[in-house]
Amino acid sequence: MSGPGVARRRAGNCGMLLAGRGWSVQATRTTGDYGADIVAERDGVRLVVQCKRWSNAAGVTAVQEAHAAIAFYGAHRAAVMATSGFTRAAEALAGTTGTALIVPGRHDLDRVLGQ
Repeated sequence: MSGPGVARRRAGNCGMLLAGRGWSVQATRTTGDYGADIVAERDGVRLVVQCKRWSNAAGVTAVQEAHAAIAFYGAHRAAVMATSGFTRAAEALAGTTGTALIVPGRHDLDRVLGQ
């Protein structure tokens, strides 16, 4: 299942998790989002987030898109939230780029984001 409605719900779920931890959250456009579904701010830190709700682990493309969004949105950090985890290649690239990888319910957001 895909489309604008699904994308909005996915971003909404990610946004609620961040907002519950004190982040100010704004969803980006459904299409042409330049790699971020959400732009969030807290304590002077701007974070771009790519939200993935797939049955399979998120791969390097999600990490590449989130990392590229840093420049477009003037962010300090990037993160990818994925319900099904990440491939080893995505984990390797995230380690190189400093992109935070988050599996909701499995990771402490504040610890992963260094806040």
